[in-house]
Amino acid sequence: MTRPVVAAAVLALLSACSSGGGGSGNDNQLQLNFAPEGTTQFSSLGQNVVATTNDHGDLTAITIDDNNFSGDAISDQNAKTGRGHIAEMLGAVSAGQTTQDFVLDNDTLNNAAFGLVSDQASTDAFAFGVPTPQQNVPTTGEATYSGRTIGAGTDGSGTQFAFTGKAQIDANFATRAVSANLFDFNTQSINNGVTAPHVPDLSGSGNFTPGTGDYTFGLGSEGKVGGVPVWLGQGSGRLFGPNGEETAGVWSAQDSSDNITVQGSFGAK
Repeated sequence: MTRPVVAAAVLALLSACSSGGGGSGNDNQLQLNFAPEGTTQFSSLGQNVVATTNDHGDLTAITIDDNNFSGDAISDQNAKTGRGHIAEMLGAVSAGQTTQDFVLDNDTLNNAAFGLVSDQASTDAFAFGVPTPQQNVPTTGEATYSGRTIGAGTDGSGTQFAFTGKAQIDANFATRAVSANLFDFNTQSINNGVTAPHVPDLSGSGNFTPGTGDYTFGLGSEGKVGGVPVWLGQGSGRLFGPNGEETAGVWSAQDSSDNITVQGSFGAK
């Protein structure tokens, strides 16, 4: 009487093992669960993104503007977006250990992803996903989106550093107003023993583009000299998901007095 139960349990175990426990045929592959099977040109900010996924949701190829990745150049290592991992990626590119690389936060959001791509010429932020259809962009009410930001900067000597922080976007859909807050930054230089510069909390306001889920905003630090914020910047974002459940975008800022520049991507829901 127990034999069918045992057989069923064995079959279930074998099925789980063959699927990797999460529907993936390769535990080392990078997942992009919101992407349909095949090649898709995504709605993107910062850099144009074209991605190819297989029937398991594994990312098998991705083009981020003019940087192309496929095969062994893509793995779950690309999804490690702590500041130490970002600094390691930037350092490897800077030292010539690899000509290009990227990191991708594919975990914070369900309908979009955001990250950084680096090569010998530059480091750039990007975000992409499935945008909210225009007819489903909210026109009444308010929403607060909370999440994180990741990025890279260059200090006054030209040395790169990585950073992570928190992101909050407040939207008033009736007035089309937006406020952005990027805060609690943690930084790390690509060079051991070098202290990365401090990035202060940055905030600002902006507006949605009429009839769309796209918005832009300014950024500034609380610290001012002569009434002008020491840090100044700007950003852009987009609503993602069927009904604007999530948002993602890119931003940049600089401290002109110390010649520090930073740029990042963010995702929040």
